[in-house]
Amino acid sequence: MRRLVALLIVLTWIAPSCLAAEVDNETLSLGRDLYEGARAYATAPQLVGVSMPATSMACVNCHGVRGEGKREADVDAPPLQWHRLTAARDGQPGFADEAAIAHAIESGVGRQVRVLRAPMPQFALTDQERTALLAYLRVLGTDSRPVAGVTPDRIALGSVLPLSGPRASVGRAIEQTLQTRLAELNQRGGLFGRQLTLRVADGGNEAGSALAAARGLMNEGVFALVASLSSARPGDLLALAQDHAVPLVSTLGVPLENSPDAYLTYLLPSLASQTEHLLDALLAHCDSRARGVLVLHAPTPALRQLARHAAEGSSGARAVWVESVADEAQLNAALRAHPAGTVIGLLPPAQAAALRKKWRKASDSSCLGTLAVVSGNPAHSVGEALPSAQIGSRVDLIALPMPALAQSGNAAMSEAQFWLRLTDLAVLTLAEALARAGRDLDAPSLIQALGTLRAYEPAPGFALTFSAQQHHGLSVAYLWRGDDHEPANSSP
Repeated sequence: MRRLVALLIVLTWIAPSCLAAEVDNETLSLGRDLYEGARAYATAPQLVGVSMPATSMACVNCHGVRGEGKREADVDAPPLQWHRLTAARDGQPGFADEAAIAHAIESGVGRQVRVLRAPMPQFALTDQERTALLAYLRVLGTDSRPVAGVTPDRIALGSVLPLSGPRASVGRAIEQTLQTRLAELNQRGGLFGRQLTLRVADGGNEAGSALAAARGLMNEGVFALVASLSSARPGDLLALAQDHAVPLVSTLGVPLENSPDAYLTYLLPSLASQTEHLLDALLAHCDSRARGVLVLHAPTPALRQLARHAAEGSSGARAVWVESVADEAQLNAALRAHPAGTVIGLLPPAQAAALRKKWRKASDSSCLGTLAVVSGNPAHSVGEALPSAQIGSRVDLIALPMPALAQSGNAAMSEAQFWLRLTDLAVLTLAEALARAGRDLDAPSLIQALGTLRAYEPAPGFALTFSAQQHHGLSVAYLWRGDDHEPANSSP
C-alpha cells in the first residue's frame, strides 16, 4: 500500500512535466500572460454584468503566483493547481476534466453546480485562450511552469557593465569576477541541480545605451540581472524590470534616491540616505540648532538636489543656508557670509580638501560633515579608532557607504578594487536569495527570499539587510575625527 501511495505521488508530479513537453512554449506563455494579467483577453471579463479591466481581474491577484490560493477580506480564493482542482475538496468531488474546469471559468459555476461568488468574474474565452489557460493551469505550481531564464538545469543571469568608454577596465574586471564566482558555485553543484550562466551586455557610458543593454538582456530571456554598473536612470531601470518581471539584484553604483521597489535593489545606500544619516549624526552632536547649518554643494543637478534634501532635514536649526560653490573664491565667500555651527560639504575631493583645511583654521564652526562617495575618504581618516569620549567640541564627520570601508585600512582603494569587493558580495547575496527561494523559482519568490536577508553576512564585516521597505543591503557608517584630526570613532 505504501508503495502504491508513493507511486501515485510521483505520478502526480510527473504528469504536468510530460504535458509540458507536448504543449508548445508559445501556448504556455500565452496562458501565463493571461493568468498573470500581462495580456488582455479578447473579451473583457464580466463581474456582476460589468466589464472589468483584464489586469484587475487577473487570476494571480486572488489565486497567487503559483496557484496556491489566498484568503482575503473573508473570501477564500481556492488553489488552482491542477492536482488540487481534480481532487475532492470540502466533501465535494473534484472537477472531472478540462471541460468542467473551463466551464467553471467561463460560466462562474463550480463543483456540484455551485455558483462561484464575487469577486470571481466570468470569462468569455476564445478557443486559443481556453487552450492556453488550461495548459498553463496544468503546469502551475510545478517545475514545468515557464519562467524566463529558468530551465530544469540552468538559471540564466545577466549584467550590464561599461565594457567600452572610460570605465571599460572597471567593467571588464567586474565581468571577470562575476564569471569566476559563478564558476565556483557551479563547480560545487550549482543550486538545486541548476548551473548559473551569465550574459554580459555593454552599457557604455550613456544612460540610453545602458538602458538599451538591460532591455536587450531581458528580451533574451534572463531570469535576473546581478551586479550591474551602468549610467541608466534608476527610474527607467525599475520600470523596465517591472515590465519584464526581471529583478535587478545587488546593483552596483550609488543612486541619488532610495529605490522604491524590490525589483531594483542596490548594495549601497543612496546618496539621500547617506546624507540623512550624516545629518542626524551631526545634529545629535553639534551645536547646529543654535548656530545654524551651512550646506555647500558643487554646481551639478544631483548635488543641488542633495543639498536641498539636506536643508529640509535641517529644519530644526536656527538657520539653514545653501550655497553653490564652483571654486575656492566662492567657497571663501560662503564661509565668510554664513558663520554656521555646522558645515556640510557636498563637494568633489579637491574642493572638499580645501574646505577641510579652512574649517580647521576657523573658530566659529564646530562640526564638518562630508560623504566619502562624493568627497573622498582622506588617508588620515583610516586607522585605529579612539574611544568616543575623546571626541572634543569640534568634529569632522565622514559618512561611509559601507562599514567595511572604514575598517579596511586602505583609504587609497582604487575604484576597481572597490567595485570588485562589492561584486563578490553581489554574487554571494544572489546565491543566498536563490537558495532561500527554492527549486520552484520565479521573480516574486526571489524577491521574497531577498527580503528575508536580515543582518546576513556574506563575508566578515559585511552585514546586509533587505526588507519590504529597505532595498539596499549595506548600512551607512561614520568616521568621527576629533580636535587632533585623528580617527575618533566608527559607527555602523
